[in-house]
This record gives sequence, structure tokens and C-alpha cells, in this order.
Amino acid sequence: MSIIHMLVQTVFELFIFVCLVRSLLFFAGVPRAHPLVHFCMLLTQKLVRPFQKILPCVKGFETASLMLALLAACIWSVINLLWFQKVAANVTTIGMAILLGLVLWIQSILLTYIGVFIVMVILRLAAPEALLLPNLERICAPLMRPFKMLRIGMFDFSFLPFFICAQVVISTVLPYLTRLILSLY
Repeated sequence: MSIIHMLVQTVFELFIFVCLVRSLLFFAGVPRAHPLVHFCMLLTQKLVRPFQKILPCVKGFETASLMLALLAACIWSVINLLWFQKVAANVTTIGMAILLGLVLWIQSILLTYIGVFIVMVILRLAAPEALLLPNLERICAPLMRPFKMLRIGMFDFSFLPFFICAQVVISTVLPYLTRLILSLY
């Protein structure tokens, strides 16, 4: 992998991550004045604004940010296949790149949630009075609620089932889907 390839990939993956974090922060109801929300807004607002005009929020999720992350993943996949992998441009290649973008988007969502879980667990142990903690708990609550029975005293292990399932999907299912998509070409 060349340095240019690595840099372009990193820029796209960081942008996807910031878009997903932005959507989760809006879902959690973090005030726009919060530094993390402000940072995400600064990096994404010019690109998200056109999507906001056509994509409304759904159940608290800012769908414009989610779709922009998906679009960025698909664009990265097209660039990767056509420019770096030197695959011939045709309809099949573009379709394959879109499917690979969807796989990357799913992987990014899972990794973002894993990151949120890790930060939440660390804050619970190290700084239970942190202002961001209730918002992180609001983000994670729907995934932890079915496993409330894993809360033992002050220790909450209800994040583990999602964490384990996400790791299995990232390490086995998504690579299998990627190989399957690439084998179609």
C-alpha cells in the first residue's frame, strides 16, 4: 500500500467516523454548544446541509449525516478500485464499489459504537461525574437494555454481548462479504 493510498483512505475513514459520531451525538441530544458537537459540525456542516434539505431526522438520528457517511464510503470504494487497484471502469465495477462501500459503512458504524462503548466504560470507572457520560449512556442504552441482567453491583457488563457480536461481524462476516463481492468481478 502506497503512502498516498494510506493517506486518502485515512481521510475518508476519519470523515465517515466524524459523520457517524455527529449523528450519534444528535441522537443523544448533546447540546450544539458542546465542544465535540461543535467540532463535528465544523468538519461536516457544509457537506451535510444539502442532505438535510431532503433527508429528515428519523427517531432522533440525523439521517443526513448517516447518508453522507454512506456516500463517502461508496466514493472511497470507487476511488480505491479504480485508482489504486487499477480495475477497469464499467457498470459492474461501480456496482461492486457501491456494495464494498456499504460493507465499509457497516464496519464503520460497528467500530464507532465499539468506540463509544469503550469511552463510556472508561468514563464510568474513571470519571463518573463526566458531563458526556449521560449522553454516551443514552446512545448505548438501546443496545444494552436487553442485557440488564449483566449488571453486577456497580459493574455493568451489559455492553459485552454487543461488543462480542460486533467483533464477530467485523472479523468474520464483513471480510466474507468483501471476498464474495470481489469474487463477482
